[in-house]
Amino acid sequence: MTTAPGSALDERYGRRAGSPRRRRLVWAGAAAAVALAVAGLVWLALLQARPVVTSRLLGWDVDSPSTVSVRAEVTLREGVPATCFLQARASDSAVVGRVSVTVPAGAQRQVLLDQRIVTERPAAAAELVGCTASGQARPR
Repeated sequence: MTTAPGSALDERYGRRAGSPRRRRLVWAGAAAAVALAVAGLVWLALLQARPVVTSRLLGWDVDSPSTVSVRAEVTLREGVPATCFLQARASDSAVVGRVSVTVPAGAQRQVLLDQRIVTERPAAAAELVGCTASGQARPR
């Protein structure tokens, strides 16, 4: 008694020959899932491309062993307040001072920040962690 090699495996593992209708449904479902995933990625990319607030560090100066002055530029959408986070680091990269600054909503689209950070020991550098706003939790 000889059987075709494929049929013995099909019997053993319960495989059946798929109908053409079933194959078309599987392909249509897979295509719909891929289209939905691509649309979601495009939507997320467009959402992240237009942030509510952005910021950049313009410079910093170590004023004394216990203070650092930081200058930053914040770009806001009109009518949106923001909170910016600045920190000072020592020569061993430890954070030695932090401050958060609220930038009020106003008519100005670009705001220059000049903020002093009080440190617990001498700082070697300062950095702008970023700014957040309503609808934008990730600092930018």
